Amino acid sequence: MMATMSPVTRRIAIALLMASLVLRLVAWWVVPSPHLSTNAITDYLGGAQLLTEGDGFRDPSYPLITPPLYALCIAASWQIFGKTQTPIILSQILIDSVTTVVVYIIVLAIFGEVAGVICGALLAIYPFLIYPTLYIGPESYFTFLFALFVFLMIHALRQNDWRYFGAAGLVLGAATMMRGTTQFLPFFLMLVSPIFMRGQRRFIFGFLVLALTFSLALLPWTIRNKIVLDSIIPVASAGALVFLWGSSQNFLEIDQRAKDFPTFLEWLSQEGINQPPRGSSPAEKERFIFRAGIESYKRQFETDPAGAIRFLFIKVIRLSYSTESGNNHGLILGVNAGIYAFAIVGILLAWQRNIQPHWFFLAIFAYFIILHWVTLPLFRYMVPIMPYVIAYASYAAAVLYERCLVVRPQHLGAMKGE
Repeated sequence: MMATMSPVTRRIAIALLMASLVLRLVAWWVVPSPHLSTNAITDYLGGAQLLTEGDGFRDPSYPLITPPLYALCIAASWQIFGKTQTPIILSQILIDSVTTVVVYIIVLAIFGEVAGVICGALLAIYPFLIYPTLYIGPESYFTFLFALFVFLMIHALRQNDWRYFGAAGLVLGAATMMRGTTQFLPFFLMLVSPIFMRGQRRFIFGFLVLALTFSLALLPWTIRNKIVLDSIIPVASAGALVFLWGSSQNFLEIDQRAKDFPTFLEWLSQEGINQPPRGSSPAEKERFIFRAGIESYKRQFETDPAGAIRFLFIKVIRLSYSTESGNNHGLILGVNAGIYAFAIVGILLAWQRNIQPHWFFLAIFAYFIILHWVTLPLFRYMVPIMPYVIAYASYAAAVLYERCLVVRPQHLGAMKGE
């Protein structure tokens, strides 16, 4: 990647890398250590402990709420450096800094040098990318792998090269094994690409290769789950749970959920829908949770259709700012408000100027918005696509800057003429 850059671009990339590293290291030093989440304790650290001290993936009790790759990275770190979290945090800081450079190169290729520099600078200081590097969680790794996938897909779409499509599928498979959000993305892209692309038929083979290599990347874990658990679980079992939590206004935030969920379970029991007995397979538990979410939606539409429609609209809006704790909504919206406004302008400009293949960003936005609108609408689930929202905002800022450069000499010339 660096070898094909011009000297100026290479210097900018190195500067962005160093700035990102320094800012994240300073944050690590200054910000108090975040508390360990339930997922961090049971799934990531617990999974890593089973891998290093137990039977590993052969153990049927290995946690399935999340995909296994992040726990595998932690286990590898423990084997090399000992049972400490410091190397994991440092690796997240480094890999997120590299993400800044990867996105800079992507934006440079699509929107030009000025937009690339603005985007890289914003990513270096963007607090909602910095903070995930400081705690145990797969977000920084996932965001990097997803950026690498976008980079490969931009090349694949421009060159119609099946090798890039194949590499993109493998990288996306690795990202999905880090965080299951993207498990449907290749098939979604195959469905929506005809909307944006002319002459889409010539890309059919490439998208098939993408889907094939992506599926191959997931296959070992799917086979393991079938052998060990006798259940077909391609990625993880958390999908049904976030669908349930997103099915009611009362489940969106943790405190309210803790109050109202037991009552909801009682109502389900009265309706003849009972929880699976102890010892049920993960697939049976997942089916119950998914059905519970469906019943929650049905009850709302039957008792208050207008309120249910309003709730669906609110879910879309909450994607831009909400947290599961209910805290910091104003802070998140305040930091992002200007970015959102400029991004809308950037999208309109890119569409008007027919910049290719910026539509790929729009397809990604559509996928993440639809997925998390249907499930649990949290801003942290949208953070991996924020670099591309910032890319559009940077493009709008670059166009504004370039117009100012044109208008100012004309204005000065007019003043001299007077």
